[in-house]
Amino acid sequence: MPEVDGIYWADAVSDGEPYGGWFIGAFIAEAARRSTAVEVKFSRHEEPYQEEGATANRTATSLSINISGACEYRFRKQAQGEWITVPLTRRGQYVIWPPGVLHSLRVSECCEMVVIRWPSAGRSDKIPGPDPW
Repeated sequence: MPEVDGIYWADAVSDGEPYGGWFIGAFIAEAARRSTAVEVKFSRHEEPYQEEGATANRTATSLSINISGACEYRFRKQAQGEWITVPLTRRGQYVIWPPGVLHSLRVSECCEMVVIRWPSAGRSDKIPGPDPW
C-alpha cells in the first residue's frame, strides 16, 4: 500500500482480512499499522449472524460504532450474572464497555461497524464465557 512521509492509505477490509477484520493493533506486522495503544476493526456481518458463546477482553476497553444495519450486543452483568441487551439500530449508535465484561453479538440486518479497543493486547487477552442467546 502507498506510504509517503509516514502517511499510509489503504483499504480496511483487505488489510484486516488476515486478522479477523482488525487492521490496526500490536499483532499487525506492518509498521504503519502496528500499535500497542489501540486496535481498530472494520467488520461486516450478513444476517442472520450470531456469535457462539461470549468473550471478554482482560485489559482493553472496547467501543463498537454502528455504520449501517442493525445488531444487538448482550452483556453479562457482573453482580447478578444476568444478561442485558443493547441494540444498535441506527448509524452512529455505539456502545462502550470496560475490560472483563462478557459480551456477544447478534445481527438481524446486514451490519457494518467499526470496533476500537485500547490498549492493544490481541487475541491472547480473551476470556471465554457462556452462550447468552
